[in-house]
Amino acid sequence: MQRIDFNESWEFFNGKDTMIVNLPHDAMLYENRDRTNPSSGAGVYFGGNRYSYRKKFQINDCGEKNLIL
Repeated sequence: MQRIDFNESWEFFNGKDTMIVNLPHDAMLYENRDRTNPSSGAGVYFGGNRYSYRKKFQINDCGEKNLIL
């Protein structure tokens, strides 16, 4: 069985900017902390946001082989 590491070169979008990141990745690194956030200490004062990660890859003809992602 061939293993391929899919952790590298993910496209990360935080609502404003797109950047290439490797997983694991912490989206909160780009957010500001604010003591007035409803999450308070439980959320380490981060307000949060919507984030998306995308990875494109091509699967060549597998023939009779099983493919597990």
